[in-house]
Amino acid sequence: MGSSLSLAERHEWWGKWWTPDKPDEKFGGLAVYDPARGITLRLTGGFDYRVFDEPAPGVKSYSGQTRDFPVVLGSVGSTLITLLDCMVSSSSGPLFDGDRTDQTLISAMLLQGCHLLSADDAAFIAVSVSIENLPRWTQESSITGRISIPEGGSQEQPSATYEIGPTEDKEAHFGGNRFVLSHSYSIPHLRATKTRHEAILHEEPSLKVEFPALVSVDKALAPVGQLRDLVTLAIGQPCGTIKQSLLLPPDPDGYPEKHPYATHRRAIQVLAPQSYQAKPDSEPVPDHEVLFTLKDIPFADVVPRWLEVHSRFRAAANILLGLQYNSEQYLETRTISAVAAAESFHRALGLRPPIPNEEFAALLRALLDATPKQHRSLVRDRLQRNEPSLKARLLDLVNRLDTQVADRLVPDRETWAKLARDSRNNLAHEGSAESHDLNRLYAVTEVTAAVVMVNLLQELGVPNEKIASKITENRTLSGAARLGRENLQGPEQGNRS
Repeated sequence: MGSSLSLAERHEWWGKWWTPDKPDEKFGGLAVYDPARGITLRLTGGFDYRVFDEPAPGVKSYSGQTRDFPVVLGSVGSTLITLLDCMVSSSSGPLFDGDRTDQTLISAMLLQGCHLLSADDAAFIAVSVSIENLPRWTQESSITGRISIPEGGSQEQPSATYEIGPTEDKEAHFGGNRFVLSHSYSIPHLRATKTRHEAILHEEPSLKVEFPALVSVDKALAPVGQLRDLVTLAIGQPCGTIKQSLLLPPDPDGYPEKHPYATHRRAIQVLAPQSYQAKPDSEPVPDHEVLFTLKDIPFADVVPRWLEVHSRFRAAANILLGLQYNSEQYLETRTISAVAAAESFHRALGLRPPIPNEEFAALLRALLDATPKQHRSLVRDRLQRNEPSLKARLLDLVNRLDTQVADRLVPDRETWAKLARDSRNNLAHEGSAESHDLNRLYAVTEVTAAVVMVNLLQELGVPNEKIASKITENRTLSGAARLGRENLQGPEQGNRS
C-alpha cells in the first residue's frame, strides 16, 4: 500500500480487527475499499451484535434487535486502521450459543494511519485534498519548458528543455481557517527500455485547509465538499475527489531531539464512498470550456467569496450541483429540482415583498371580513405569505443578470418563466407533465439550471464579459442557450429571431 490512497482505486487490508470496548477479542479479516461498492469488512468469526432484554433478574432474552458499531479498530502489520459507522450486513453461525463462523460489516469511512476511539474525537489540525481538473482551474504548473524549432531549410533537430521546480503557495483565509493551494512534484526520472529512453516527471496541485484548533473527522472533511463544489462550478462539469488525507499535529515527544519528524504533521489517509466517482486518468476539460480560473479571480479572493456565497445560497447551490453530480435522474425530477434551485436562490436574495407588510395585513383582514366564516381558513391558508409568484421570482433572476448575458441565455424571458412555472406546478401538484412535450420540458430544465448557475457566477464576481463568452464556449451553457432558442420562444419572439 502506498502512502497516498486514490479514491478511484480498489484497496485491501488483511489484519486483526476488534471493537474499542473489547480490545482482547480480536478477529482476523479482510477490509476492502471498492470505489463502486464502498467499504466492507469480512471477518472470520465476528462481533456479538445482538441486543438482549432482561425480563427478570439473571434472565436474558433476545429482543430481535441488533446494534451497530460506531468504531472498529484494526492493525495490518504496523499500520493502524479505524473503521467508522459500521453495521453488520450478514453473519453466520449459532444465534444464541457458540461462536459465529463469519461476518460481514459495511463501513462509512476508513482511516489508514491512526486509531480513534470515537468519531467525535478532536484529533486533526488540517485536511489535504486532490480534486479533478484542479490544474485547469489553477492555470499554473511547476513544470516549465522551452522548445526550439530550427528555421526552414535547417538540418538541425528540434530541441526541448523542461524544468521542474517549486511554485509559491497561495493562501486564503475564512472563518479562522487557512486555505492553501500548493504544488507537489516529482524529481525527473530517466527510464531505459529495450527500444528507447524516457524522461518522466509530473506535478500535482492540492488544496489544504488548516484549522486554528483540533477538530473531529466530520468537521475536518466539511471544507472538502465546499472546495470540490467550487472547482465543479468553475470548471462547469462535475469534479470528483481523487485523494484526501487528515493531518495530525506534530508529536515532538514521540521522537528524539532534532529528529526531522518531530515537527512533521503525519498524514492519515481517508477513504469513503463518493457520490460522484473521480476518473483521474480521463481527459481533462478543455481550457475554453472552463467558466473561470484563478487568473479571473485570485485564490485569496475566490475562496472566501465562495464560502460566503455557498453559506447564503446553500440550498440552491447544493441542488444545482447535485444535478451535475447525478446527471442520470428522471427528467421530471431534474425539472422540479432546477426550478426549486431557482426559487431557493431568489428567496435567499432577501428582496422586499411585493406589497408592504402593513398593506398586506390590512388587505388580508379586509378579505377575511368579506369571506363567509366557513371559508376563512381556506382564504387565510392561500394568502398567508406576502411573497412574489414563482413566475415573478424566475423573471427577477434573469432580469438581474447583465443584459448581454440574459439575452444570450434566455431570448424570450416571459415564455421561459411561464413554461417553467407551469411545468413545476403540473409535476408537483398534478403529478403529470403531459401538457409539455419532452423536448420542451428538457429545455425548461436546462435553461433554468443555467440561469441559477450564471447567478452564482455573478455573485462570485466572475466578470460579465467572461460569462457572456462562456455562453458560446461552455458546453452546458451553450447547450442551454440553444435549447432555449429552439423550444422556449413564443410566436412573436420566434418571428423576431
